[in-house]
Amino acid sequence: NFHKARESPFYLFSSRIINKLIYFSYGTKDVLERQCQHLNKKLDLYMDNKKIELPNIESVVILNIPFWGAGVEPWALGGGGKEFTFQQDFADKKLEVFCIYSSFHIAQMQVGLSEPHRIGQAK
Repeated sequence: NFHKARESPFYLFSSRIINKLIYFSYGTKDVLERQCQHLNKKLDLYMDNKKIELPNIESVVILNIPFWGAGVEPWALGGGGKEFTFQQDFADKKLEVFCIYSSFHIAQMQVGLSEPHRIGQAK
């Protein structure tokens, strides 16, 4: 939404402060509306030809790098990744998949209070 607004011919503001306020308002609106709520009912996830049952989530993240979202290491956070015997490696030709419950969950991961719902690794 923010990007579309900035490209509009009616967009008159080029101030950094105004841009930050507009971005904040769009972000707050998105957090409160939660348009991606119940993504598990709208999305079927298959990894290596196996259907994965998803919890009540708002986002699926597919990575091939160790860091995400301002330095979060999803496979190193907390102790929840102990059931996975692999390590994240960008040279292994596999993608790592995890889920996020909400925008607040992202903030909690960034400060180390939560960990992602790890799904696994697939080709």
